[in-house]
Amino acid sequence: ELHQRRFGDLDDASPATTDLVHPNKFGANIIMRDAWDQIVQHAAPAGDLDLDGDVDAADFGLLLQAWGQPGGPADLNGDGLVNPADLGLLFIEWGRWLP
Repeated sequence: ELHQRRFGDLDDASPATTDLVHPNKFGANIIMRDAWDQIVQHAAPAGDLDLDGDVDAADFGLLLQAWGQPGGPADLNGDGLVNPADLGLLFIEWGRWLP
């Protein structure tokens, strides 16, 4: 995921704080990862289905996997079905990324 490329792998056993108030490096990374995830979820282009910050072939693949399914993240226009209208919206957003 994008936050792993930006903040590293956070799956070690380090405690998040040294004194239960001030985060150490590990705890600060967790805070930054969570903040990044919130930014991507709320500011990412509409077609960014994998939440990596851009609309690309990976998102196209996810839309195709969901083709014909009811609702879900790939239902970009919210009509209750993943269909050609959603594909059109994905292509409108193609190449866009988080600023």
